[in-house]
Amino acid sequence: TISVTADAKSKVYLATDPSLTYQHAGEVGTEAAGFSGALTRDAGETVGNYDILQGTLALADNGAFKASNYILSYTKGTLSITDGTGETLVVNDYSGAYDAAAHSITVDSLPESGNTIEYSLTGADGSWSEDLPTFTDVTAETTVYVKVTNPNYAERTGSGTVTITPVTISVTADAKSKVYLATDP
Repeated sequence: TISVTADAKSKVYLATDPSLTYQHAGEVGTEAAGFSGALTRDAGETVGNYDILQGTLALADNGAFKASNYILSYTKGTLSITDGTGETLVVNDYSGAYDAAAHSITVDSLPESGNTIEYSLTGADGSWSEDLPTFTDVTAETTVYVKVTNPNYAERTGSGTVTITPVTISVTADAKSKVYLATDP
């Protein structure tokens, strides 16, 4: 029996598959096993683990090695697809004077499908929501935390600030006049 064991492999999401390789043992004496065909793997490209299968790999005559004298015993391996890094998270601050409109931070477009963007005012577990907090009234620099999750990419986090300053109201007194000893206008 020639034992063939697939090597464990890994790749990052959307990367090209690595070469599927194997180790073997069990030849008699100085014979060197010959092989034909190739390993395959279960289909799929999302993050997870996929079996590496025997595929078309078979024993083949190789000089003194006669395939008919052996049986191939195959042990599958695993190809792990790990989280990709995704696009860089860019969070833009907002700073402006009070204008009675609602304002918040903005997040630059992220091209990956399947993203979930959540916001928090504390960044603490359990405080995240898909609702973007907005501010209308004057507020000192307030931090809004951002978390982007996706089943195929590593979690990305960031934060931005919202600052709304008071509007200056100009008051100008009207010029007035009166005759001496008359009542003030």
